[in-house]
Amino acid sequence: MNSKERINNYVRSLDNEFGKAQLWTQTLIVDKTEDKAITLEELTNLYVDYFLLRAKPWVVYDNEWLSVKQIDYPMITDIIGERRIELDEYSDIFIPIENKAVLQIFSATIFTYLAENIEIKFNQKSIVNGKFSNIVNVPCFIIEGKVERIYTKEEFDNWMNLLNEDGKELDLGLLYQWTKENIDIVAQYRGTQEELQKIPKSLQLLVGHHVTYNENYNEYIISNLDLQVTIDVDNIIHIRYGKEELYYDYFNELVCDINRINCKIAGYDVVSGNLYQKAKALLENNYNFSGVNVKRIIVGKEAYMLAEQEDKNVQDGCIGSIVMLDVPESEINKHVRILEYTEGFLIELGGEKA
Repeated sequence: MNSKERINNYVRSLDNEFGKAQLWTQTLIVDKTEDKAITLEELTNLYVDYFLLRAKPWVVYDNEWLSVKQIDYPMITDIIGERRIELDEYSDIFIPIENKAVLQIFSATIFTYLAENIEIKFNQKSIVNGKFSNIVNVPCFIIEGKVERIYTKEEFDNWMNLLNEDGKELDLGLLYQWTKENIDIVAQYRGTQEELQKIPKSLQLLVGHHVTYNENYNEYIISNLDLQVTIDVDNIIHIRYGKEELYYDYFNELVCDINRINCKIAGYDVVSGNLYQKAKALLENNYNFSGVNVKRIIVGKEAYMLAEQEDKNVQDGCIGSIVMLDVPESEINKHVRILEYTEGFLIELGGEKA
């Protein structure tokens, strides 16, 4: 018995006198109207679109690990709205929404009967595997995080379109948990060398990401980022934020933080501790922006010793100069206090003035 026959029998069983008395007072099967009802094939495609939007093809690929995501079955009214479903050439299904419990039962059953076709069509369109499941008697759709299929440039473009469409849905997606340095969107390439040459080396993608401005301010923004496309020795396509762009962002963060704190110790600038890894990356990679680069970083005990010496110089000046007798206590111990407050470190930028 195919899905259409199963649904027909199911609806007619609900619409008998016993069913109506037990479940709802309205008749499910109604005569066709002039308005075209949705077919079961169209309904199946709407389910596929629903799950495609929620499928995440950017889970990090790992041969030894397979992540999954469970998506609960939707209410049938979330799929078709107020439209009717075509039962046969003479009749439609009219779904009452007043009884929420019955609506849930009806939605779960229709989804279950269509599940096999939904699964087939989903896997024809998606580069992640999807399958129907029933967990504790609740039907659902399982998305496997292991990305498997990119054969052509067209499939690559379809993947990017899916990501961009999902980027507009702010409540969906692993993309919305990332900072720029952690973006790694992946798929396995299985096509020919000829098709591989057609895949672009860079692209723009709508991504939600966190930007840290200082230790007290972290902003979440949505923007089109310029991302680089590479493929590794295992034929895994990686889409990442470019190193050059990332280091440019790091450098700007450092300069903004230096200007905000506006404190020098022994000729070095004070920078907030949360930017240490970024400063270290700039130093180790010898990043240069307009002739300016990170020449030295001083952390920990050495930084505090320089701060203490700077404060001692101020204290000695206060003691030896009548003019400085009225310097407030906060200024006398300012440098150590600033390092403690920011949990900071010292940095030297070389070349032109930042």
